[in-house]
Amino acid sequence: MEIKEIILDETHKAALNDIWYKSAKHTHNFLSTADFEAIAPRVKSILQGKETAILVYEQNKIIAFSTIKAKHIESIFVLPEYIRQGIGSKIVEYAKQKHEVETVDVNKQNENAINFYKKHGFVISGETDKDAFGKGYPILHLHLKK
Repeated sequence: MEIKEIILDETHKAALNDIWYKSAKHTHNFLSTADFEAIAPRVKSILQGKETAILVYEQNKIIAFSTIKAKHIESIFVLPEYIRQGIGSKIVEYAKQKHEVETVDVNKQNENAINFYKKHGFVISGETDKDAFGKGYPILHLHLKK
C-alpha cells in the first residue's frame, strides 16, 4: 500500500468519482435512492476543485482517497472491498501528521463513520439539521480532542 498526495485535477477525476460512488453506495444506506442519485453530479463537480487529495494505492490502483481543506477532512472514501482493513485509519493518521487536521463533518445517520472518528480522537462539537445540499440529513461537526 502506498500513500500519495496531490492537488486535485482532471487526471484522477474518473477514478475518484468511481470510488466515491461505490463507497458511498456501500456506506450511506440512510440516503434515499433519489437523494443519492441527485447528489452524485454535485459530488463530481466538487471533485474537480483544487483541493489537496490523499490517494491510497494498492498495486498501482487507487483504492481510497481523502480530500483536505484548511485543517478539515472534507472526505474519506474507500472501495467497499477494502473497507475495515485499516486504510481509513492510515489516511486519518497521515492527515493528522501532515496537515494538522482538526475537524471533520459526518452524517448523523452514519454511525460507523462517527465511531471511526471517535476512535481517532474526535469528539462531537455541534450539529446542523441539513447537509451541504440542503437535504434533511443532519450533519455532526467533530473536532480533534486536545
